[in-house]
Formats: sequence, structure tokens, C-alpha cells
Amino acid sequence: MHTIPIKTIKLFPNVRSGDDAYKGKTFDGLVDSIRANGILQPLLVRPLGKHNGNDAYELVSGYRRYYAAVAAAIVVVPVHVRNLDDSGALAARVVENLQREDVHPLDEANAIEDMVTDGLALDAVASRLGKSLSYVTKHVTLVNLDDTLARWFRENRLGVGDAIKLARLMPDIQADIVKDIRRDQGRNPTNIHPDWLIQQHHLSLGNAEFDTKDAELGPAAGSCKASPKRTRNPHTHFGDAEAPCPQVP
Repeated sequence: MHTIPIKTIKLFPNVRSGDDAYKGKTFDGLVDSIRANGILQPLLVRPLGKHNGNDAYELVSGYRRYYAAVAAAIVVVPVHVRNLDDSGALAARVVENLQREDVHPLDEANAIEDMVTDGLALDAVASRLGKSLSYVTKHVTLVNLDDTLARWFRENRLGVGDAIKLARLMPDIQADIVKDIRRDQGRNPTNIHPDWLIQQHHLSLGNAEFDTKDAELGPAAGSCKASPKRTRNPHTHFGDAEAPCPQVP
């Protein structure tokens, strides 16, 4: 463990963490504690080399403690210095962020997407986070949630299960569902149960007016029932969904 001037620590520009983590009584209590006792759990940083002639570091994890230390006007902080590549640093940030008790599923989904974008396969992400592959593949779909639906989700107007169901739909269908909800409940709905609306916009194969086993419907994709592009295939993603026939060329 080392102690370094807090001003030598640089912040990663694209860290995603909910703003609620840095305000409220819990955060204020952390500021008071650090002001009185200092940082008890060291920050994790990685070296950046020299900056203006001085050693510089990038903060990997410990963002709440860092911001609380800044708010408490702490000048020197304890750190663990590790030589991490970009992938390792990102994984450490994500794991720390998702270990917060109050982490929102949307923030979790964004963090998972960041790891996938960085080159990790979903099974590797699941392993690092200690989650099942099914959990990760379902929750990462939340990044596709319509902006209005996402806002309602953060405001606890939508449950996580309903949010995941909605996020699976095409953007235009989600937008139509938003219009339907606003038509029925106004711009700030309080009791959203979208299952009926999903059924109206996202029809079951069981109601299809054609033979869903007919491979000639779309020769490039095969029959609706067998197509690997069908939303319900693979089951690790949407095993609980009763999905429509996929679009085919």
C-alpha cells in the first residue's frame, strides 16, 4: 500500500455509475467518516507514467471513496498500485460498481455491455461477475430499452421483469407502447403492467395465419419454428419468451 497526493489521480473518462451514488445521506455520511478518519480501504489505481514531471495514476476502483475524499478536502490518500491493461481495469471497475447494494439494473446492463464491447464473451462476463449466463444475457438487453421506458424504470414505475420484456422489442414497437401507456394513463403513469400491450404488438406464433413449420416461408432462414434467429432461440437468452416469426430477407 502507498499514499499519494489525490491531485495525481486521473479519472477514467467513460466510467458509468449512477449519479445517486454520489449524493444523499449515505454519501454525506461517507464524507463525514473520511473527514474524521481518512480512507480506511485504499483506492485501486494503475500507473500512467509521468505527468508534468510527477508520477500520475488512473483511478480503477473506489470512485465513491475518491469523490467523498475530494468533498472532505483530503489531500493524501492510500492506494494499491497495480499494473493493469485496459481490459483488466475495466473489469475491476465493473465488478466494484456491481457490488454496490443499490446498483440499478440499467447501470448493470451498461456495465455488462461495456465488458462485451471490450471484447469479452458473455460467458466470460458471467464468470467474472459471478452470475449465470442466462442472467447476464437477459439483463444486458436492458440497454435497448426506450428512453421513456428507461426513465419510468428508474422511477420504479416498471418492474425489472417487465422492463426486460419491453427491451426485447423493436424500437418502433416500444415507442408505440409508450404512446399507448400515455394515452391510457397520461405522461406520468403510476401503474404500468405492459403484458397486454406486449401481446397486442408482439404476436404469438400460435396465432399465426400461416404454417410456422413451412421452411419455404423464408428459404434463407428456414421455418419460424426452427429458425435460430427466432427470439426464443437460444433459450439462454429468452427461454421464457413466446416470440413472433423472425424477419427474413
